[in-house]
Amino acid sequence: MNSIQDVQAFIQNTINSLSEVCIYSTISKQAVVPDSELKMLECEKQCLLFRYEKGEVLSRAFNDADRTIKYPSFELWDEEYYEYLNHRIKDLRHDKLIARYNQVMFNGDAKYKREDHAKAAADAYLRIIEGGVYEVWPPGEQSEWTYINVFSNLLGLSVRIKNYRATDIKKLIHTLLAKKLADDTAFQHLMIQTLLDFPKMFKPSDLDGMEEIIEGIVSQYWKDHNYFAAPMIIETGLKLARKRKTNVKKWYEMLGRNGEYYAEHKADDKTGIIPLTQIKAAMTAYQNAGNKDKVKELSARLTGLKENLRLSSVKVQLFKGKEKEMEEKLNQQVKVMLDAGAERCFEYLKHQIVLPDEELLFHIYSHVGNVFMPNDPIGLFNISEFDLNKNIKAPAQTDEEERQAKLSTAYRWHNDVVLFPLLDLLFFKGIEAGILTADSLMEVLSESWIGVQLSDTDSSGDIHEYNWLELLRPPIQIFFHEMEKAFGDKDYQASLIPSIDSLVLKLEGMLRDLAWAIDANTIKINKKNAMQEKTLEELLHLSKLKACIDPTDLLFFRYVYTGFGLNLRNNIGHGFFRAYHYNPYYGYLIILSILRLARYEVMLVDENSEGPD
Repeated sequence: MNSIQDVQAFIQNTINSLSEVCIYSTISKQAVVPDSELKMLECEKQCLLFRYEKGEVLSRAFNDADRTIKYPSFELWDEEYYEYLNHRIKDLRHDKLIARYNQVMFNGDAKYKREDHAKAAADAYLRIIEGGVYEVWPPGEQSEWTYINVFSNLLGLSVRIKNYRATDIKKLIHTLLAKKLADDTAFQHLMIQTLLDFPKMFKPSDLDGMEEIIEGIVSQYWKDHNYFAAPMIIETGLKLARKRKTNVKKWYEMLGRNGEYYAEHKADDKTGIIPLTQIKAAMTAYQNAGNKDKVKELSARLTGLKENLRLSSVKVQLFKGKEKEMEEKLNQQVKVMLDAGAERCFEYLKHQIVLPDEELLFHIYSHVGNVFMPNDPIGLFNISEFDLNKNIKAPAQTDEEERQAKLSTAYRWHNDVVLFPLLDLLFFKGIEAGILTADSLMEVLSESWIGVQLSDTDSSGDIHEYNWLELLRPPIQIFFHEMEKAFGDKDYQASLIPSIDSLVLKLEGMLRDLAWAIDANTIKINKKNAMQEKTLEELLHLSKLKACIDPTDLLFFRYVYTGFGLNLRNNIGHGFFRAYHYNPYYGYLIILSILRLARYEVMLVDENSEGPD
């Protein structure tokens, strides 16, 4: 291809047989045009590579080292691009090219777009469907041209220009659903899903008969024991019912029955995960349907299923192939720290240990998540997370919840692979050698605000003095005493329950004192109009606390003590821990937390003084 005319001819001749990406790739490799035609060539290439969705024209994202590049992009276009493309569309004869290039013009710079561009593109898409010459499910090299993709772009353009040709579109849709494609249930469902994405075009009466179509599809899925995919179909029926203001409870009942069918179908699942998750889903559905009898029945069944749940674990290896090298470096680091003495070790944990921030965690997730999380671009996988009591955690519903879930997952990986090995080896060798002791830790803490004498007033008006050092001393002494005995006698089982229970609650109290010291509000009014203390999770989100405490420390506290991570505060405060849950590592994390709090220089105000400014 030696000229722009050769390129145009190649596109015209291959648009029905090759994908637009494939055409782009061939042109990029083979087209050598004069310098005067380079911008024209680039315009053709970008039009081929744009993503066309719901009438819009979107860029693609490419990763280059540590940055993401958007290409193609209208940001790269200047007047010459638009002038060339505007001239080009006048000579087009192929509906696919007419549709795409006019869609580009309509979504580009407002200076050049016209309503006629959208109309021309919509007319072309409509002719493509009416002509019936394109397959409903074309082969992979033409996957951009499914009926659903074409319809989605047609509807998106029509809505943006006052429902252009809406009557023709609606008539065609009913003809396809009822006659031409009546036996293609997958197409029928996708078509109805697509219509619901455009509420401004379709009135409730336009959707008559579609709930019956969805019911028929669900019935067929149940006959085929396809309980995995059925909820997606039922959810579409639920959306239809809401749009048409019909009986939504019927669809919730169907979701409930599907959960029961699925649980029964997978009753032989050795892990017990599928029956448990499906009965839980069924309970939620029946609750939404107002079916109290079913909720009660399944609640009893759920208790039995939780007892039989068997969860396995997979160890994440971030340094696969470098385990020995990492172990040697870790041993060397711990040796240097212990050789420097207890004070230097605790000062390192207090000031120098690097805790992950959000940027690092997202970097970890983007790299490790590609290996350990399923590739699920269209949401086929249903990932269930369980808490300590084998309860299923609520799935993320919003973008922020999804963001927090990714942060939590990445923090767990970082904790398992980076933080745990360091703390475990440091405390093991340090305590065993008699270097890290309760007294040496208390000495470091005594030089911080934790050793400051405070006072408060009880309900009788009596003043009592206290400091956090005296409150921390007993559980810290117990913890180190138990660990010293365990490391000295392999048969001794350390009892960590009293120390860990006490230290977790003390940590929360220290945070409350810090919040009070900076004049942060720690009280809230509950639904009964009564005053109560904010939860630890709420404390860690206080704006004044965020302004004073390093965000990496706040994130660490959230991971250790709240539902964002290990949830020690809730599990201990509500008695969910059993004896086997208490392990030394929790103690190490709590000690690290206390040291991190100790590094702040906070002017604590006596309750009986004038109070904080």
